[in-house]
Amino acid sequence: MAKQYFKDQKNGYDKEQVEKYITNMIKVYQKAYVEYLDIYDKYCDLAEKMKKEGQRNTGLRMRRIARS
Repeated sequence: MAKQYFKDQKNGYDKEQVEKYITNMIKVYQKAYVEYLDIYDKYCDLAEKMKKEGQRNTGLRMRRIARS
């Protein structure tokens, strides 16, 4: 992510600019977190399925599946 610079004002930084930046960062974080939860759920489902099937080396196989 690129560095963010804020305009200086008499009592610190431009409040509106900082609030806009923080709001944007919250949206980016929330999107990333939702994507993480989705991937984690898929991982858990796959791990459970492989466990039920009695497969060994599940970590290696799951990495191979994830790449495809």
